[in-house]
Amino acid sequence: MTDTAQDTLPDVVTVGEMALSWAQKELARGVREKGGNNRGPDVEAYLANVSLPPGEPWCCAFAVMAIQEGAGFLGVPARIPVTGSCLHLWERSVNARKMSPKVGDVYVLQHSPNTGHVGIVESLSDDGLRVAAEISGNTFEDRGGRAGDCVARHAGAPELTHGGRLLGYLRF
Repeated sequence: MTDTAQDTLPDVVTVGEMALSWAQKELARGVREKGGNNRGPDVEAYLANVSLPPGEPWCCAFAVMAIQEGAGFLGVPARIPVTGSCLHLWERSVNARKMSPKVGDVYVLQHSPNTGHVGIVESLSDDGLRVAAEISGNTFEDRGGRAGDCVARHAGAPELTHGGRLLGYLRF
């Protein structure tokens, strides 16, 4: 292969990067709860995908669907546990755990023994060591946090934006 041919080869695209692209499209569509807390057509589709009824927290369901969509686009299996629980996702994803972030990773926060928050890493700091921006569902547009009403983008470290303790990152 010539140098010219090598220069035209596309970069490798990961499931996480495709999941991020899907999440960015959901953000651009302006996905919000409609008709009540943790309700609405989009939210209920995310919840149904992980076998949860309307009205349940949906940040994890959003992240699971993002990874599934990313994998589907690439024609590979989605190796993410199908769960609506952030902490179960962490517990069941031992082989996907990472301690440093990459674009497209799912970050996992713990707020209490039974609650957490997850989202997708959108960009990294200039040194590549910290999250610069992320997209998550079931959050507040203006201030972050869990139990909000929309898909939103936030700048900075997820544990500062949403509170809680960062458990780490999942790379699927």
